[in-house]
Amino acid sequence: MKDKVGIPTTITKINTSSIVEFFAKYKVEPYLYLKEVKKRVVEIDNKIKHQGYSPSKIDAINGIKSMEELISKLRNKEIELTEEVRNKIYKGL
Repeated sequence: MKDKVGIPTTITKINTSSIVEFFAKYKVEPYLYLKEVKKRVVEIDNKIKHQGYSPSKIDAINGIKSMEELISKLRNKEIELTEEVRNKIYKGL
């Protein structure tokens, strides 16, 4: 995700889950796929880390599938950011 928007991966203050959440919130394409990743991966990951949740088999399948679909969409797509969205991302730096 960082690579797609020109953020060096060595900048650790902004993590990938933050970018996913931000893009889903501001409807940056492909935001429907990003919303699914947020729901199926980011939220489950937070539950695992903070609540000791043990994901079900269907949770794991849905998480993998949502990531595969997002990666497929991003593979040949340039993410176009408005100046406003770009500025909001960089404020997080």
